Amino acid sequence: MESELKRANELSYQWIIVMFHHPVYPVHTQRVYTDLQEQWAPLFDKYGVDLVLTGHDHAYMRTGKIFNHKPVADTAQGTVYVIINSSEKHYPAKYLPQTKVAIKDMPLYGKVDLSINSSGKAVLYFRAFNLDGKVVDEFTLEK
Repeated sequence: MESELKRANELSYQWIIVMFHHPVYPVHTQRVYTDLQEQWAPLFDKYGVDLVLTGHDHAYMRTGKIFNHKPVADTAQGTVYVIINSSEKHYPAKYLPQTKVAIKDMPLYGKVDLSINSSGKAVLYFRAFNLDGKVVDEFTLEK
């Protein structure tokens, strides 16, 4: 993981998005992945990962930006973590300190769009949709 993140930094990638199965920050206290929090989250901080997309918890949860395991301002360096559920199986979602949005009992899918805005800033636009195509959550990151 570290060698790939280091390479992305060396190549000056505009956005670093990481995707894997188990979430770093879960949707409820009964599903904690301490190994990911201890081993991978510091790497995400060190190498400026913008977005982490995961699954497994069968609920939708999004954080604001997190750095050093704590929520930070939207303008600060940090990583947004999203758990997206695309199945009919659901687990209860609870608001934990890192939770900004939690949605339960609804299969969702996500879409990431990248562009440059009128002032020349790079924009990452994330939207989560229900199966009817309605946006149920969205956020924007700018660089």
